[in-house]
Amino acid sequence: MTLETVAGERLSLPEPLSWDIRRGDPCDACELVFPYDAGIDKRLPFAHRFDIRRDGAVVLRGIVDEWRVTLGDDGKKTALFGRGLQALLLDNEVEPVYYQTAGWADIAARHIAPYGIAVTAGGTAPVRYDFKVEAGLREWQVVTGFLPAGVSPAFSPQGALSLRTPAVSKTPKIVLRQGVDILAAQAVYDRYGIVSSVLIRNRDRNETIERVSNDAVRRGIQRRIVNTGVGSDGMARQELLARERLEASLRTLYALRVTAPGSFLAEPFDTVRVAGISPAFDGDWLVRCARSTLTRHAALCQLELFR
Repeated sequence: MTLETVAGERLSLPEPLSWDIRRGDPCDACELVFPYDAGIDKRLPFAHRFDIRRDGAVVLRGIVDEWRVTLGDDGKKTALFGRGLQALLLDNEVEPVYYQTAGWADIAARHIAPYGIAVTAGGTAPVRYDFKVEAGLREWQVVTGFLPAGVSPAFSPQGALSLRTPAVSKTPKIVLRQGVDILAAQAVYDRYGIVSSVLIRNRDRNETIERVSNDAVRRGIQRRIVNTGVGSDGMARQELLARERLEASLRTLYALRVTAPGSFLAEPFDTVRVAGISPAFDGDWLVRCARSTLTRHAALCQLELFR
């Protein structure tokens, strides 16, 4: 692991005794424990960035949040806590701004690039009209609020941001089988919070339109939300948002968490194929979060999956 100070000095830390590295929603995060080094200890207060590498490749780049020195029966150790570069967007508030017309390039230039975060190709978003950024919002809220449902900002291990449209790939990144690769699993079918219908009010004409999720209704789910549109353009957008909301809501119905031996088995939005748990949960899933841990006993990877 390498640290970078505010002055640009680079510090190399010894091999970690343990690590806990999480990639994915809501923010990449890490906790690493090292043997204590008095020489590095004096410079740690000035460290603000880190690179974690494994086999020569960066597995997480981010900002330093906290470091600790602990003393116990097993000696003196240094613990370091950090988050991925998206933390800069989560931590910083925006100045209010009004966009008569806003494209993804405008949002990236004003709300992402100033924090030294690279935006790479990989997706796009439609132009928004009359897009208002209110005071008190965080930069991350502006980015996610600009994007349509079904499009997600994703960070690479190196800290670059791209847009992704989550979709199951025909070729899974890995295949995990119960009794062979899977050490533990928890499969969840959760109806709570699933939306069955969206009622759209036309404020100009005092009329309503209802969009219904037949899949949710067949399951006996009854939860309605109400949106308001103004004018033909506003109503058209609300109808689009309603369809996207109903589809996105159903994707939270099933969830699966599996633990397998190894580290960094998959990245967020990778496709993972699971077999041997139950007919309802076998098949292809997408990774929401990937957590890799290393202790003196074992290296494990826990994947939180969604459909």
